[in-house]
Amino acid sequence: MVCALKRILLAFIAFVIHFLLVQLGSVFTLPFGYASVIWPIAGVTLGFYLVYGLPVLIGAFFSTLLCYFLDDKMAAMPTYILVIFAFLNIAKFYISRKLAERYIQPVRVHLPTDIIKFLVITGPIAAFLPAVAFLAVLAWQVNLHFDVLLFISTTKWVGEVVSMVFIAPIILFLTTNTYVKKGKRPLTAALTTLIIIAAIYAIYISLSHFQQLERERQFKAATQPFIERTYLATEILSANLKSLKGVIKVNKDLSIMQFSDFSASIVNEDIKIRALGWLPKIDDANRAQFEDSLVKQSLSKEGIKQLTSSGLVPAAQKPYYLPIMYLSPLAVNRAAIGLDVSSHPLIKTSVFKAIEKKQSVITPMVPLVQQMDKFTGVIVYSPVFDEVSATHSRLVGLVEVVFELDKLLYNVHQSTEHKDYNFKLSYGESNTYQSPSFNEISVFKHTVTLALFDKNAAITFASTNGFERRLIHWQGLVVIGISCFIGVMCVMFVFFIVTYNTSLKKKVADKTKQLVDQNIELTAANKAKNLFLANISHEYRTPLNAIIGFTEIAQREVKEPVALEYLTQIQASSDILLKIVNDVLDTSKIQSGELTLESRAFNPTLATQQVIEMLNEKALEKNIVIRTELAPNFFVWLLGDETRFKQILLNLLSNAIKFTKNGEVLIKASTKACENEMRIITVLVKDNGIGIDKAVQKLLFHPFTQAEHSTTRKYGGTGLGLSIVKQLCVLMNGDIKLKSNIGQGSEFLFNIQLPITEPLTTPENTSITTIHRAAFKNLKVLVVEDNRINQIVVKKQLATLEVTCDIANDGQEALTYLENHCPDIILMDLQMPYMDGFTASKIIKNDEQLKHIPIIILSASVGAEDKRQAAELGIYDFINKPFKCEELTEILYKYVS
Repeated sequence: MVCALKRILLAFIAFVIHFLLVQLGSVFTLPFGYASVIWPIAGVTLGFYLVYGLPVLIGAFFSTLLCYFLDDKMAAMPTYILVIFAFLNIAKFYISRKLAERYIQPVRVHLPTDIIKFLVITGPIAAFLPAVAFLAVLAWQVNLHFDVLLFISTTKWVGEVVSMVFIAPIILFLTTNTYVKKGKRPLTAALTTLIIIAAIYAIYISLSHFQQLERERQFKAATQPFIERTYLATEILSANLKSLKGVIKVNKDLSIMQFSDFSASIVNEDIKIRALGWLPKIDDANRAQFEDSLVKQSLSKEGIKQLTSSGLVPAAQKPYYLPIMYLSPLAVNRAAIGLDVSSHPLIKTSVFKAIEKKQSVITPMVPLVQQMDKFTGVIVYSPVFDEVSATHSRLVGLVEVVFELDKLLYNVHQSTEHKDYNFKLSYGESNTYQSPSFNEISVFKHTVTLALFDKNAAITFASTNGFERRLIHWQGLVVIGISCFIGVMCVMFVFFIVTYNTSLKKKVADKTKQLVDQNIELTAANKAKNLFLANISHEYRTPLNAIIGFTEIAQREVKEPVALEYLTQIQASSDILLKIVNDVLDTSKIQSGELTLESRAFNPTLATQQVIEMLNEKALEKNIVIRTELAPNFFVWLLGDETRFKQILLNLLSNAIKFTKNGEVLIKASTKACENEMRIITVLVKDNGIGIDKAVQKLLFHPFTQAEHSTTRKYGGTGLGLSIVKQLCVLMNGDIKLKSNIGQGSEFLFNIQLPITEPLTTPENTSITTIHRAAFKNLKVLVVEDNRINQIVVKKQLATLEVTCDIANDGQEALTYLENHCPDIILMDLQMPYMDGFTASKIIKNDEQLKHIPIIILSASVGAEDKRQAAELGIYDFINKPFKCEELTEILYKYVS
């Protein structure tokens, strides 16, 4: 007893779930009806049936019957057909279970072959035969084109397969059953499957929605010509009535011949009308005279008549009549001559309304006297008045246009692309005409309102079967099929991941540890590289400082020409070596992101001229003229790194001179204002040198790259200059471009973006030749430097400026010196034994009696971190070794001035 109740309860639950999910799937039913791709109930029913057995199928069967009876299209079929459909609906589940029990029970989820066999057998194969049977029964019962029936059946099959393939396994994974052996983390697999089927459904809904919108747009566009032509027809009919009224007012005594001729002249052959007519107002006293006129003009011998239930009879006596006097064309409308419309039982209301409102009025659809067996006749009456006075008018009569609504609309329909739609026109109660194939339950319908004289007409358009067949969207089913295949692969992939999760975690942990170790090694290697470059730079710069310093001192003190020539060569070679060291260090800083730009006021015109002065002698040696075209707007003060700007220009100009035998090098520059007080600086450096092959131009801005290997041997260089130039341009929000051909020279065009600033008021030239030595008199400088040779160089350079100095060999010695002395300026080296420069500077800056003394860093290597530490101590001036006397002078002058 308990077991029976449990089965009944299970069947009832299955019935409720099935019914609710069918309602959900029905929301997405095809426009043709009968099927939907989104049909989750198939997978749910299969899953529960495989777990709980027969009661689920019983509940699903009765739910299916109920849903069919509630569906308009299905309910129209005989009951036994609905029972057949219901059996077919549950047959696939029974077939699926039998195939699974025979071929694949249980399914081992870690084996791909088991999963694929289960999905194929319980899905596509099990649902195929019921889908074919559904197609056959539907074709027997429904009058639809075969391709529509095939599309409906295929859609039904695809929808059920997608649901059975994705949803049924979820239920099996989450429950205990004999079909699927549980794997690890079933919730993960179930959630993945739900996401995938939701994505498939979303794809289908999107495709269907956009297709439906496009077809609806096409349908409305197809009906637009009909609307326009119908509106045009009403306008033409109104124009005909106005023309007739004008003629009647001018000539009330016109003959039938004149009326016919005029009517023929205004009739538009494209508008199928029955007749144009004139109906004068005839008082009873003038009835006999009017009837004689009809006889004399051979129009009618019957006089004024009226329509009764027994036909046309002589009109009863009344104060006045509104009889039809003229109709054109006359031959087919003669039977209506003399008819008094004011007594017509069907149209007299419209006649009196036209007179009362003084406007054109359309009658209901009526049988015409000329054709009493047809109820599609329509007449439009328009009254004609004589203006007796400013406030009073007298009715003269009526003009009318008579047409058959079916013929007029048929003609309009035929003149358009009418194969996509049928129509129904309605204006008021019982005044409706529709095309023969109009279908109220068509897929597409839309209604427009049109003014039809004194009425508002509603025109309803319905799609034809031909148009609806275009909704067959096989591509959508193909997309769903492909998506389903991809989804199955994804689900299988997730199963494999979950199955091998433990081993995978171990492998990931091992790989992560390896990567962490490698990253630590790479970080250490990068730090070692940076430390090496800093040390090697310091070691290079220290002897270079002595070479360049002593060379500069010797050039001032030695007078022998030969010795001066040798010193010039030493200076040139030292400059080259210094440039190589600077390029290597700059490249390292750029790659590590440590290169920072200063922000000081400078003038690009003055900076350019200084670069030209530096290289002018080298150019003259090769008979090269440096020509400039600097725009007036190039003389502007900018906020940026003048040294790096000069470095860019110096690289490009020195290369131009290096690779040009003779001729000229052009520097062309200008600026352009842009937003936020910024300026775009554009500089062109053009030479007529050896040129660069296009094949290697794209590599030219890479580090350690030159156009050819032979270039290094012939012209020298590291191949770093243009790489640094490129990176500096990018750092200054700009770029550089190259245009060159072999043997035709090169053009380097770079642009940078900097803010404008106020002009800087400084001496025009800070060289020792223009600074009064008196400015440095009595200046006391403490030089903190551990290298004996560098001590001599600094001392000699200061002596040139007539500046006296004392020497401290390290930071501790400097602090001891400061206990008894107070110099005006301290030149501080950074790397020294016993106590380095930063430690000593920090102690000095924290001492209330010493912190006022300016400290200038004098070091062979100053990096971004060094500048940051110096800024924290309030130190902002640096002299990089090797240095020249002019650099030392410029810094010192800043403090003495």
